[in-house]
Amino acid sequence: MKLSGLVGIAVVIVVVVIWAILFRTSDKRPEIVSAFVGCYRAEAQGNYQTMTVTNSGTLTYGNQNTSIVSYEDKQSLSLLPSLKVIVSEDGGIQFMTGNPLLLRIDADKQGFVVPSEINESVRFRKTSC
Repeated sequence: MKLSGLVGIAVVIVVVVIWAILFRTSDKRPEIVSAFVGCYRAEAQGNYQTMTVTNSGTLTYGNQNTSIVSYEDKQSLSLLPSLKVIVSEDGGIQFMTGNPLLLRIDADKQGFVVPSEINESVRFRKTSC
């Protein structure tokens, strides 16, 4: 009985250690947001629009801003904003409450796509500030 008790305790300790290691591991891609710091420009309906990503992980468009984190799924690498960022009916960018949509990062990691629920999505590309 003592042996089975010791085995049970050992199993619990191993599970707790593995659990602690898994949850202490940081984001697989923490450098993605810092690699995206800078200015981004898009042309939509003949107008140039500019977005900025800051060192603190904030996405800014005009007087609107939201925090972003990197997100990786089976399709691609993306930026996940805390607010819903979409292309509005007039072609501008709108930050809304609701379920956030992923901003898919381009294959060359020099831009991202802001989705639209009505119009075409808008691609922002890195530019000088």
